[in-house]
Amino acid sequence: MQHHRRLVVRNLTRNVKAEHLEEIFGAFGEVTSVSLAVDARVQISKGYGFVEFATLTDAEKAQRSMDAAKLDGNSLEVDFYRTPPPPPRRRSRRSRSATPPSSDSRSDSRSDSRSYSSSSYYYSRSSSSSSSSSSSSH
Repeated sequence: MQHHRRLVVRNLTRNVKAEHLEEIFGAFGEVTSVSLAVDARVQISKGYGFVEFATLTDAEKAQRSMDAAKLDGNSLEVDFYRTPPPPPRRRSRRSRSATPPSSDSRSDSRSDSRSYSSSSYYYSRSSSSSSSSSSSSH
């Protein structure tokens, strides 16, 4: 599976480009792809990117060597990328009658389930400030 050879690199500065990551991580083996997360509105790096290797062995070497390494003054966080869980399924809507729904606890819990936040994805620990230099522990 390809995602086992894919690393997520966090805590990048805005100065770091995909070419830099390819050059640096290429020292550990054949890099097959590099991408940076960029804010589409302002075209600025979000502070993380992805590096994929041809082999799992090369990806493991890179992860061990580059996690906590300094790049452009920041200490990197390098982990294996894990596919985020699928969002929860929404309940199908039942046909509604002309009478307004009652305000019982059942309708309250149903409205709570619809307010699901997608911030529970894998990157949630850095979602509050993905480009800040604050570190979090595993």
